[in-house]
Amino acid sequence: MHEYKRLFARCFQFEESSCLIDALVQEGTMHRVVRHSLIAVCLVLICVVSSDALKPDGKQKQDTQPGQFFKPDLYISSSNVELTDVLGQLPNRKEWNDFLAQNPNSFHVFIDPRTGNPSNIMGPVPMIPGSGVGNRVTMADISQKLGRNVTAIDSTVVADLIREHVDANKTLLGVDTRQLGRIVASQVSDTLWQISIPQEVKGIPVRHGRIVATINHGNLIVIGTSNWSNVRMNTIARIPREKALEKGFAHAGGRQTGDRIWKNAVLEIVPYAPQEYQSGESFAGPVGKGLGHRVVWSFGFQREREDERWEVIVDAQTEELLSFEDQNQSIKQKIVGGVYPLTDTGICPSAEFCGVMQQVFPMPWANTGLVAPNNFTNSAGVFDYTSGLVTTTLNGKYIRVTDNCGALSKSVNGNINLGGTNGQHDCTTPGSGGAGNTASSRSAFYELNKVAEQARGWLPTNT
Repeated sequence: MHEYKRLFARCFQFEESSCLIDALVQEGTMHRVVRHSLIAVCLVLICVVSSDALKPDGKQKQDTQPGQFFKPDLYISSSNVELTDVLGQLPNRKEWNDFLAQNPNSFHVFIDPRTGNPSNIMGPVPMIPGSGVGNRVTMADISQKLGRNVTAIDSTVVADLIREHVDANKTLLGVDTRQLGRIVASQVSDTLWQISIPQEVKGIPVRHGRIVATINHGNLIVIGTSNWSNVRMNTIARIPREKALEKGFAHAGGRQTGDRIWKNAVLEIVPYAPQEYQSGESFAGPVGKGLGHRVVWSFGFQREREDERWEVIVDAQTEELLSFEDQNQSIKQKIVGGVYPLTDTGICPSAEFCGVMQQVFPMPWANTGLVAPNNFTNSAGVFDYTSGLVTTTLNGKYIRVTDNCGALSKSVNGNINLGGTNGQHDCTTPGSGGAGNTASSRSAFYELNKVAEQARGWLPTNT
């Protein structure tokens, strides 16, 4: 029995079956039949243990699949609070007090506590000729403001006017205008313009940082920042591009001849959430202290005969590997919220007259803040999620909600539940998603989208 135990122990000390057989056959002190039976048992065990390491064609597989990870502090949550709730904590509170005194009851302002900058400034500011409230702008006014003769409104004119506006209000917005990237002004309809200004520092893009604005009927009706905190760090890379590539490929078991670069290594600045000011995923620190920055090298590669498209982020000053993610990863996520689909009595005497809030109704055709084709949910509130921050303002593909209670905006990684509980009415919110995340907004958005969907079903050829 002692010899049997010793042979079984040896059985698990060898990786190659041929070496194992040779070792067992050399045990000449054992009975031949027992020895052959024991060899068979060990070979069966080897087959079981090693079967996962074999490809279908029978060749040994080299496990080069790297581990996917993402540093938790790279996740940036956002929230919105009324300006008056944090006014005393803002470094530019004097300017805000002056602004409010000059514009009593004309504007509604929300602040992102993480950055201390306005996420939404809502109110009419005449910008280009139009029929908006108080709009008397002429082409002559625009020509004088821009210092050149303007005869038509195009994307360049709108971009220049927005830049002039941002520069004039940079203290309120909390932005260093030297960090403004190329302004993109897109005309959505005859009366609607959407503007986006990415943040960049000395030509280096800052991930997620931007200013967004909307012009409707000639008036600038909303402008705000998104994850914008002025970068105040040294942006010079201390490690070369080649070192970052080496660091990233080392995590994947080394660079292979078949590896294909799908994204060349470039310098970027990425924001991070200082962990000392975090409470779970939420910011819980002093107003304006919720964002830091790192300068990084980012690149992407795909391994031969594998589907994954890896993006690698390496700190360009410390050489730390910050992120290694498959950009092809796609899962179904939803945007949902509580709505009153029939009536809002708060009671449910029957199925036909049920006035109880339904907690997780889909938000159909809602905006996600992602790039096309995942920029809107489908009829069931579902969208394909790859990575990054998902943001909805219920500015949908067919219906846009504007709530007099305030702005609606909620951002998370993945599923968004706008929330809501039975009995909430008027300007009551679930405590997240901004002052406009009301039962009225969610119910109207759901109901009108469903009505429009039925109409499209009856009129399929109506473009």
